[in-house]
Amino acid sequence: MTPVEAELTSSQSWTSGASESSSASLGPSRLPARTDEAGDVATLEQQDRSLWDRERIGRGLVHFERSIAGNELTPWHVEAAIASVHAAAPTFGATNWRAILEHYEVLVALNPSPVVRLNRAVAVAQVHGEEAALADLDPLQGAGELTDYPLLFATRALFLWRLGRHDAAAEAFRAALARPMTDPERRLLERRLSRCLAGEPECGTR
Repeated sequence: MTPVEAELTSSQSWTSGASESSSASLGPSRLPARTDEAGDVATLEQQDRSLWDRERIGRGLVHFERSIAGNELTPWHVEAAIASVHAAAPTFGATNWRAILEHYEVLVALNPSPVVRLNRAVAVAQVHGEEAALADLDPLQGAGELTDYPLLFATRALFLWRLGRHDAAAEAFRAALARPMTDPERRLLERRLSRCLAGEPECGTR
């Protein structure tokens, strides 16, 4: 058991029903801000947080508090904890990424799926930098479950771009674009690829 997991299980107890309700409220609370007026993707950094559904967030946080009342720890609890950290941040820059990474360490122990490990790498990049995050992505490249998962390649491209490795980033963007995705997602990646090819620095998530 990891130190974080031991702390969670020793200092708190959990109920799965409330944690599921918490995730069900906190996740959709950001939906109104996830696209802009043109229907394009607004990334977490770009989102207008005044559009977040504060009523849903309030309900989700109440359910999260109620989930600390049982004696089990499930992925639902940890996912709710991660969502609560995002919901509590007034701005992207104020996000407590170290807390999110600690929660992901527990989640990976409970559910070491490639998608969970990919999401963890995003937190690793925020806390330890893109080189460390790329090292975590390398083992996922051969994961059959993610062969056609564009976010794996798009995430790798973003990390490489931030490091100034434009040629490798462009290759990864093209690999992502070769996979199935929605039209708004495709437009976002095409814009990023165009800027990357132009030698522009990565300065956010547009």
